[in-house]
Amino acid sequence: MGRTRFNLVFSALLLLVFLLLPTNTAAAPPSQCLAYAFTESENHAFLVQENSSNFGSSLIIKTDCSSIELIIDGATVARSNNSYFEYQIEEGLHNITLNADGFNETYNYVAIYPDRLNWEFEWRELTGQDIQFIELTKASLQEGYSAVCCWVRKPHETGSGWLLVWTTWILCVELVSNRYYRWIIMQYSDYDHTFLEIGRLGSELPDRLIGGDDSTWGTGSKSISVIDKLEPTLGAEGPGLLIINGAVLDLEDYDVDEEKLLTFVSNNIDAELTSAEIDFVLYLITDTNFGEKEGEISSFDIDEWPTADLVKCIGSDLSGKLVLNMNTRYNCSTEISDNGEVNWLDTVDPDDDAKRLAVMK
Repeated sequence: MGRTRFNLVFSALLLLVFLLLPTNTAAAPPSQCLAYAFTESENHAFLVQENSSNFGSSLIIKTDCSSIELIIDGATVARSNNSYFEYQIEEGLHNITLNADGFNETYNYVAIYPDRLNWEFEWRELTGQDIQFIELTKASLQEGYSAVCCWVRKPHETGSGWLLVWTTWILCVELVSNRYYRWIIMQYSDYDHTFLEIGRLGSELPDRLIGGDDSTWGTGSKSISVIDKLEPTLGAEGPGLLIINGAVLDLEDYDVDEEKLLTFVSNNIDAELTSAEIDFVLYLITDTNFGEKEGEISSFDIDEWPTADLVKCIGSDLSGKLVLNMNTRYNCSTEISDNGEVNWLDTVDPDDDAKRLAVMK
């Protein structure tokens, strides 16, 4: 009898344990996979990364994911179940996303450049001169290092004729131990270059505020950041670019998404600005296409302002107010170095510049 009672209790415990066990097995985490993209030109490959410069019009994707989606500038352009596929991509700045189950990466501001720069024919057409080549092994300096540069111009087609207004690229081949191509300088010809200096006013202002002279901005004034804008001169073609601390944004003929523009400015500018201050900066630098007029702006070609007039418009306490000094030089040549430094190439005549001065309320 006692053994029968023990068997019943033991069976009941087993049944209870079985009932307490979970009925559903936890879902397995998604498997991880890897994908990467690159372009090729000659015998060189260029990995797609954030802010990378890539030569070659064929975008190559390799992956071990079961399937993958290629998204360019927010639009899905290709899907594949293969471990390798290619996509023909247009020249210019792009945002590229690789999306798969277990992998998602976005690379912003990827610059795609031509596969081959057909400079030899165009050099002869432009200069009437032949090209003399030397052996690479003879192109060396005392340090065993040299740079062979080529100057490239490529025509835009406008209407029924050809307009020789183009971005000029300089490529240098660095002869180091493994001989690799490196992007050194980008040059833009026939462009309007706008330079915007952002600062904050100090105290004890003199009787006149001068845009290009921060010594007139008061005691304790400071420069915050610099923004450069490049736009093709009227009648020319090419991308409009905004450059802050080496980061570049294509304005897309001012059709760029406003949220994207705001994020670009706030992420790359050197100091914390309020949303109203960013609106004021964008209002000036984008020719009123974005932002709001949150302050006083001088007339064109004026970069001086009597302090007494500013006090009447804004108030007596100008210390800490945002001040913007903007110069625009038309139809000039500009270079952007590999570290993002932007420089005018032409001799700057102040009388050729359009100047403006602005102070935030």
